[in-house]
Amino acid sequence: GPGDAPGSTSADDLQFNITWAYPGAFQVGQTISVTSGNMTGALRSGLVNRLNRSLFATIDDWLAAFNSTEPAARSLAMEDSRLVMFPIIDQAAIIYNGTGSAERVVISGFATYVVSQWSESGKQVYGYFVKSAYEGSVSPSGVNYGTLAYHLL
Repeated sequence: GPGDAPGSTSADDLQFNITWAYPGAFQVGQTISVTSGNMTGALRSGLVNRLNRSLFATIDDWLAAFNSTEPAARSLAMEDSRLVMFPIIDQAAIIYNGTGSAERVVISGFATYVVSQWSESGKQVYGYFVKSAYEGSVSPSGVNYGTLAYHLL
């Protein structure tokens, strides 16, 4: 059902996870299942839903808040539905199935991306990678790229 683990072949799960964000947690070093295929309708619906939930009418409004010196405006931008976290994968550690498609990948870091728009004609997602930090922890042996974590004491 909605929110099922990555690797689910359900278009409903994909749409749910894009609309609301995957409800689970991931960590560096974790191996996750992946699915290939064409689920353009679920991708489009999920992105439209996600953008409709945004507090900002346009990407320019979001960028103004994100670049603001006002902590409250920046905080709203960092919590907005336009932001998504992508796992960065270790391409040397991809596990393939018998047909040559990726079956499982290892997470080596995370990247933060802000979605600006969806192109129906080109079936492309447009946006920007943003420099960010989120509350959490980083292993001493962690990689020095991607989204960093912090912890307030």
